[in-house]
Amino acid sequence: MLSSHHNDVRHAVRTGFGAHGAAYIEPSSATPAAAKGCPFTAPVGSPRTLKVDARLIAATNRDLRQAVRDGTFREDLYYRLNVFPVAIPPLRERVEDIPLLVWAFLKQFEKTMGRRIERVPVRAMERLKRYPWPGNVRELRNVIERAMITASGPVLHAEPPQSEEGIPTTGLTLEQVERQHILAVLEETGWRVRGAQGAAERLLGLKPTTLESRMQRLGISRRA
Repeated sequence: MLSSHHNDVRHAVRTGFGAHGAAYIEPSSATPAAAKGCPFTAPVGSPRTLKVDARLIAATNRDLRQAVRDGTFREDLYYRLNVFPVAIPPLRERVEDIPLLVWAFLKQFEKTMGRRIERVPVRAMERLKRYPWPGNVRELRNVIERAMITASGPVLHAEPPQSEEGIPTTGLTLEQVERQHILAVLEETGWRVRGAQGAAERLLGLKPTTLESRMQRLGISRRA
């Protein structure tokens, strides 16, 4: 049985999308190794040979080499995908991108919400830059969206979650701050990870599988 990702790719080729274009798969490590049994070169039901000029872009936040060694990701698929790898550091390691992303999100939301923001206070931007962003760009986008919804004028007072929840950060490592933040969000949602009211999508901007992986890495579990 094909994974949903493979079905998406096959459908794209059937409909002619694959002739010229790109298919984006994310996260490429989300499905179990056993589900990745069909190579992308499988026939799609036509006796004709199709010539395509397409790109397959696969994204993940996991170390796929380690996943291959652990037996949780197919080695053959890893080498099929690993043609031109691009490593993007987490948002906390490229704080210079945060102002650019904030204004990019603002422009998006201005169009959809019919509102205009002219300024983000320097102190607010600095707080955004100091926050470790365990949910990466999705979490930043959610923060800006919430700030846009509650804004009453042309000035955006965006606050990172750590400021809202009062998480102390002095003397802590980034991993400790991330752990405290995730714990605080889980407490707020009653330890619900999935669903519309779950911690993953509602507050952290993460996929549930990503949050569960981070909880395991950070040793986070609900006490009985």
